[in-house]
Amino acid sequence: MAPFGEQYAGTINSAFTIAGRVLAGIAVAYSIQRMPRRPIDILHALVLGLLLLITLALAALGRLERWQASAAHYVLMLAIVFCVAQAVRRGWRGRFADVITSFYPLVIVPQVFNSLQPLITGIGLPNQDGTLIAIDQAMLGGHHATVWLERFVTPWLNDVMHLSYCTYYIFPLVVGVAMWRRSPEIARRFIFTAALAFYVSYIGYFLVPARGPRTAQAQLYTLSTRTTPISTGIYDFLDGAEKTKDDVFPSGHNMITAVCLIAAWRFNRRIFWWLLPVAVMLAISTVYCRFHYVIDVIAGIILAFLTLPAGYRMYDRATRGTGSSPDATSGGQA
Repeated sequence: MAPFGEQYAGTINSAFTIAGRVLAGIAVAYSIQRMPRRPIDILHALVLGLLLLITLALAALGRLERWQASAAHYVLMLAIVFCVAQAVRRGWRGRFADVITSFYPLVIVPQVFNSLQPLITGIGLPNQDGTLIAIDQAMLGGHHATVWLERFVTPWLNDVMHLSYCTYYIFPLVVGVAMWRRSPEIARRFIFTAALAFYVSYIGYFLVPARGPRTAQAQLYTLSTRTTPISTGIYDFLDGAEKTKDDVFPSGHNMITAVCLIAAWRFNRRIFWWLLPVAVMLAISTVYCRFHYVIDVIAGIILAFLTLPAGYRMYDRATRGTGSSPDATSGGQA
């Protein structure tokens, strides 16, 4: 006769499974009543929920090590999103509250980015550096853009280009704050669209995993673009801070910058003209510093022109009839 533990193991496991499903059902029913209603909260919840499901699926397939840490990370961020959503629904008001609940994507989006590499690796689509290099060569007459740019490499230009590359991080802030000063609701629509653009670019990292010229073409270079304390310090800091390495296609730097430029053109042409030369330098720097191929830059800009109007339309539809759409609150186009 089988031992007691073996005899009843199946029954016990089934009971725990049923109990777990019941508790999960109760939790879902409870949470639906408290689901986020603002577009930005819904966007974050959907993205984080999807990433959590991917994490659990990869764990079940045995393709994700330390999956518990990834799952806990997404659960924690989901909790933050739900807390913010509940604070808004419960009437948390005031200037400080408005800033926190509107600009909190500045915390969520980078955390999402830095969590992606284990999932990209776990899904295991083949590396596409070779494909991107071939596209670049076809467009550029057989040349490698980063190799061709070596003729311009000098210590002072290395500093200028690495500093230009960093300006990416201020573009959303500059445009978002300028919009906020006119109308918080206009700013919220832009913040939603910028977050959407980030997430669209992340889809590319899953579908077209690649490490970029600095890795795939390292053997071709005879000169370094990191020759001074400034250029080396910026590169080393970013390389250590950014945990996701398959982040080449599309170029998020160029996509988000282009989204900000298009939004600035529609909102305030003076801001657009101030930002344009900085954006041009940034675009050049992404190739000069060997982070991106030319096709990454082109794809990012094209996606920006598609994402911004789509994001604005999504936001306007979601807020229509609530009295909080930009047109309802400001009467203006942004």
